[in-house]
Amino acid sequence: MKEIYDWVPWFRELAEKIADGGERDLIDKAKRVAWSDNDKAPPLLRYGDDNIDPLSFFYTLASRSTSSVSRKRIYSSIDSVFGLRRKLAHDCDNNFIFPTPPPVNTLFHRGEGTSNPELLWKLFRDAVSGLESVSAEDFEGALDINNVSTRNLTQVLFLLNPYDFLPIDDQATSLGFFDSIPKPISWEEYVRRIDLVRKGLPGCWPYEANLLSYLISSGSVSSHQDNVFQVSTNVGNDGTDNWDDFESNNYVYTGWEGQERKYPLDKPKRGDVILVRFGRTEGRGIGVVYENDYRNRFDESHR
Repeated sequence: MKEIYDWVPWFRELAEKIADGGERDLIDKAKRVAWSDNDKAPPLLRYGDDNIDPLSFFYTLASRSTSSVSRKRIYSSIDSVFGLRRKLAHDCDNNFIFPTPPPVNTLFHRGEGTSNPELLWKLFRDAVSGLESVSAEDFEGALDINNVSTRNLTQVLFLLNPYDFLPIDDQATSLGFFDSIPKPISWEEYVRRIDLVRKGLPGCWPYEANLLSYLISSGSVSSHQDNVFQVSTNVGNDGTDNWDDFESNNYVYTGWEGQERKYPLDKPKRGDVILVRFGRTEGRGIGVVYENDYRNRFDESHR
């Protein structure tokens, strides 16, 4: 299941490329992206060069991520236009679990002359550098722009740097750490909410918390989940601790060739909890099942 987070380094590389390339480079390249199959320009390109800002660019891209057909055209085009080293398999829905706004409302302004591109570029570059680089003045200044809300600003900051930022939207409230979306939100309150999630889910990145909020809000995980399973990292019964493999690839597996004892890893369903241990007393981690393809026999592809 490593692919559920493949979008993270892909978006990260794209953000860094845009930050390094600058304003003119983004304007030129945004016009070369195959946004549609009929020459119809997205709203991003309809209000002059000065209004092609990086936040609107990322939000436009995210809005075109629900269809595998448009993903194949657009993401392949961006790979080529921006010269990205990483590739994102566009035919796999699991690669695209992140905020996807409706295509009709992706701009961080309301048309020509209503934007503040200088501010948006500064906020973008600071956000790429990290949470600590962003100033309250710039964050709250962006919220003062017509058409910018708590939801779309925090979603796009999360998209361009999912290691530091968290979307504050209806899905995020399902985590249970807060139950409202301030309109607008102050920078101090936004940082406080990110800290609440970090403390509530220790060791988790914001993009992992986002996936959990997706599973909860979609009904895949219940707060009353009572199906709990355990699995050892000593996969081959030879004393080897395979935790690093489990953690880095976001999967667990068990069994070894020739084993006679049957493990019930065909039973966990989406939303069930997996306790990972080494030996009888050493805990390694807690996981929530997203997908299970175990088939009651040893196979390296089953996890």
